[in-house]
Amino acid sequence: MVTRMEAPHYTHYRTVSSSHSPGNPFPVDQLFAMDIGTFCETVIKARDPLLVPNAREDERFRRAPEIQVGMVSYLGLPVLWPDGSVFGTICVLDDKTNWYSDLYQELLKHCRDVLQGDLQTLARLGNELEEQKAHLSELFARVPEAVVMVDADSRITRVNPEFTRIFGYTAEEAIGRRIKELITPEDRREEADSFVHRLLQSGEIFAVETVRRHKNGTRIPVSLTCVPVVLQRPWQHRLRDLPRHQRVQAAAA
Repeated sequence: MVTRMEAPHYTHYRTVSSSHSPGNPFPVDQLFAMDIGTFCETVIKARDPLLVPNAREDERFRRAPEIQVGMVSYLGLPVLWPDGSVFGTICVLDDKTNWYSDLYQELLKHCRDVLQGDLQTLARLGNELEEQKAHLSELFARVPEAVVMVDADSRITRVNPEFTRIFGYTAEEAIGRRIKELITPEDRREEADSFVHRLLQSGEIFAVETVRRHKNGTRIPVSLTCVPVVLQRPWQHRLRDLPRHQRVQAAAA
């Protein structure tokens, strides 16, 4: 069985992997408080291996919750993150007295080492992902065009500083609002709906020149590029304020 401490308060741990053996009383996703005296709790708090051949004969564990479900012997090891903090435990239990041979203990230790190796890889990838997210956020903020990300309901989830400069809405004012209601003039609403339909149907990038509306009501000719993003946020819009001579042409049209 493998357990993991529950963030962010770490007052509980949860089983994340468990044997499918008949009669196993500890299914995956079972939650345990860190104040009930379980074997795994002892391992986590002490950060040391624990061998209990028979809890009924061990004064420390005669009231262990595991005994109540028929498990009397235990062998467990702490599992650590690369920074030394406790991930959880890896352990085996038995419904009868078991001293767990040296070979068995070495096998469990090997499994623990493999798991900790995977955690090291996971931590490294997590750090790399955070660096990439920070880099992309910096690029997003520095793009010289207005960029707005919206969800499947056309509600704004993110805007960059250039969006605020061009349209006058701060991120706080824009996020959660439907983009059509925020910056689309009344006479362009049907057009905006057609853009959404086109994006959902084709899933392709396309660009058009159109008109949008500033917070103060001023109409702004823009070049609009729609880009589908296959994430939790289905698409984004990129809007570029047209040069003066193009504004006049677009407004005249």
